[in-house]
Amino acid sequence: MSARTYRSGSATMLRVVGPLIAVVDILVFVPLPVLLWLSSEDASVLLMLLFVPIGVIAGVLLFLAGQRSSVTVSTEDVSWRTLTSARRTVPFSAVRGVEVPTARRGPTGVRLHLLDGNIVAVGALAMSSGEGGNSADGGYLRAAQAITAAHAAWWARHPGHR
Repeated sequence: MSARTYRSGSATMLRVVGPLIAVVDILVFVPLPVLLWLSSEDASVLLMLLFVPIGVIAGVLLFLAGQRSSVTVSTEDVSWRTLTSARRTVPFSAVRGVEVPTARRGPTGVRLHLLDGNIVAVGALAMSSGEGGNSADGGYLRAAQAITAAHAAWWARHPGHR
């Protein structure tokens, strides 16, 4: 199995919503002030054009956050990164178990229980937050299942390793 990259539903949503915000911003805040200015001849309505770069920047940042936030699962390790963090890699040889919460309460994402007793949260893989709690969307479940399966396969190949 070669390395495969996964994104949670929230990261996928950011990749869609970001450009959508930028496009809607341009479609609304460019013609609207121009039409208002043409009809009223009041130059102060042109200040609304300042919303264009703000919306475009917000859309680009949301897209980049969704694009950068990913989990890569290989046969030997799992690695992830978020918008603000550097890539972190944990080899399966150091992982005792993988906790995959799917409940609405409690941890919001996959956590790796290491052999040394530490617990590491996979920061790029979290449930979508919604009304009343967290939701384990399809992207989250696929990535969590891939981590769990790759971890189990690694330990099956290395039964004497402790």
